[in-house]
Amino acid sequence: MSTSLRIFALVLIAIYFVIIVSLLKRKKFALKYSLLWFLAGILMLIVVIWTDVLVWGADLLGIEVASNGLFGICILLEIMIMISITSVISDLTNRLTSMIQNMALMERRIRILEEKLERKGKEYEDLTSEDSE
Repeated sequence: MSTSLRIFALVLIAIYFVIIVSLLKRKKFALKYSLLWFLAGILMLIVVIWTDVLVWGADLLGIEVASNGLFGICILLEIMIMISITSVISDLTNRLTSMIQNMALMERRIRILEEKLERKGKEYEDLTSEDSE
């Protein structure tokens, strides 16, 4: 990898980390969900700094072309991130469903209590009107 390409990649990785940290600061990311993104950035940094690691890893896994190993790593990281996001969305969906059901039950209880209160008010009005006669 040429020096200019390496410098360009390092600048892009630095921008990547700045974006992740700024999202964390603005509370757009929860720390527990951003760990995979940090892991991806660290792996990118390792590959850019020590390009031999990619060649060594590809040889270790029996991959003939190191760039194919890089694509494999990228695909694996993306699958891990998608699984993480899917589990978060599933959890939020379950929590939302539960909240909606609880809200519907509370609305029903409020309606019943309002009806009881309305009946009691009418009974009280009837009693007071009888006393005034």
